[in-house]
Amino acid sequence: GDLEALARFHSTRLRLLLEMGRLKEALAEGEAAYREAPHPWLAAALLTAWTLRGRLREDLLREAVKHPDGKGLALLALAHHRFSRGESPVGLLKEALREARKLANPYVYHLALLSLALYRWAQAPGKAQALSQYLLYQTHRTGFAVHLELARLLRAQLLLEAGERVDHLLGFTPSVPLTRGWRAALVGEGGEEDLRGYGILGRWVRQLWGSRGRVWTRSRP
Repeated sequence: GDLEALARFHSTRLRLLLEMGRLKEALAEGEAAYREAPHPWLAAALLTAWTLRGRLREDLLREAVKHPDGKGLALLALAHHRFSRGESPVGLLKEALREARKLANPYVYHLALLSLALYRWAQAPGKAQALSQYLLYQTHRTGFAVHLELARLLRAQLLLEAGERVDHLLGFTPSVPLTRGWRAALVGEGGEEDLRGYGILGRWVRQLWGSRGRVWTRSRP
């Protein structure tokens, strides 16, 4: 109905602001929009924004899980909250994947796969490599441009750390600051300071970089 259409419009706007790194603006607009269109999908988007601020909003969580789309995003937000507290997010990420498989739109499925691969990067590089290959296949097939860029970069990162060449993975033009900064770091053009935005995935990448001591294996010419 009209409420769902309005909620999805505001959710898309909120997601765009988060992807651009404009968290303060996203929270302000999201709260105003939620008062106008209180819907589980918008609750899930707003929950994500508050999680990035370091706060878990239980009221938004209760509302988000009432809708199949919202439930997947809510589980991702919970997983990030757990990760930020130094706890394992794997169980929640796998649950998010199970929920996302039921949905026609692969957006949440991609996010859950990318999140799990990013977590496995430090914990189990072999599993992360397998996930990154599957991610490349999935994102090529479904045509989500930024998710494909992130899959390429994660795959390149893992292969570089294993001493392999990755030129074939880095031959693209990044479309958002996060992928631009990550690609620049991998090809030896700096870029770490440019990492920002892209919501939970961006925060995850930055935290993982920090935990690995910013030791980079540059792409060889």
